[in-house]
Amino acid sequence: MVYIKKDSNNTIIDLSLEIKEGFEKKSIFDQEIKKFLKNDKEKIKTILCEIDLSMVRITEDLIDILIQNENMLFTDLPEVVQNKLNFKKMLREQLSPSQIIYEEHLKL
Repeated sequence: MVYIKKDSNNTIIDLSLEIKEGFEKKSIFDQEIKKFLKNDKEKIKTILCEIDLSMVRITEDLIDILIQNENMLFTDLPEVVQNKLNFKKMLREQLSPSQIIYEEHLKL
């Protein structure tokens, strides 16, 4: 789902991946959304970046689940990946509670 904001002429003026005041829920397959994004390459790049950032955390969570369920070993990952994951976990532990809540909100 995506959320759109319309002007007084019922034309989309903004799009968000998060619920915001004044925005309405729409299907990602809505033709009106496709039309809105058709010529706005910068908006498309921004949305892709937001999705990519959330996918990074989803991937980390998936790796944790696979390890917890013993479907893979942490040591099965290349050392460079192990180091990055461990470093990110260490950094995440350094965050204040409000930053952790924000990060959890980014998870889709």
